[in-house]
Amino acid sequence: FWAGLAVTVLWAAGVAPVVTGPVCFAFTWSLLSRNNFVQDAGWNLLRILMVYALFADTSFAALAPIRLRKIAARVPPVLIVMRGMLHNGAVALILFQLSLLYATSVFYKIQGHKWQDGTLLYYVLRSNQFDLSWTGSLVWHSAFLVAIGTYATLLFQAAYPFWIWQRPYKYAVAIAAVGFHLGILVTMALPFFSTIMIVAEAMLFGDDEYRRAYAWVRSKLPERVRSAAAEPAPAPAVATTGG
Repeated sequence: FWAGLAVTVLWAAGVAPVVTGPVCFAFTWSLLSRNNFVQDAGWNLLRILMVYALFADTSFAALAPIRLRKIAARVPPVLIVMRGMLHNGAVALILFQLSLLYATSVFYKIQGHKWQDGTLLYYVLRSNQFDLSWTGSLVWHSAFLVAIGTYATLLFQAAYPFWIWQRPYKYAVAIAAVGFHLGILVTMALPFFSTIMIVAEAMLFGDDEYRRAYAWVRSKLPERVRSAAAEPAPAPAVATTGG
């Protein structure tokens, strides 16, 4: 268990994902197969997404071993192109899997009478299976919040498979997805399911998008905070002489 946890942390940090990714998948699969009681929701989806993620470029060059970085610098351009194609294909499959999940979910939801009359959230939060958080009672005591939450869930899941593919809307849809699952985390006490879905959403954005988001957030911070968070200047190079 502890070895699997260590490998998972390394893979999440982007250290040699070609090695740590398959090992993390093997440890996760064996843990879930050995002990079904650790599962609550989302683990079948996790297994599928981890297979796709094995083909994605999740490396972080700053944490990669120096020898691996030197080897990567000598990779032929053709292999670099193929690596990019595999990465794009993996991200597309993750996006397709999420879209399929939301599409099938809303398809079955809209056939239920309690979803149609806007009261389903009340019965979910009052059940013994999901009424595990004191925040849930704040929702089901309000008929307005129950109706808004029920219909908003249907609208969000119906729109996700179509709008997430559109660049002008994908940021808003992704933010809505994160907020949706944070709401599930708080009101229904499903930490693993919510975390899996939020991390899956994080896979849909590239390095440039995260850099732009970081630059935007940093530009909104006060000058004192920006100065404290500034990266330290690189140390001057030290000349060496042979002899």
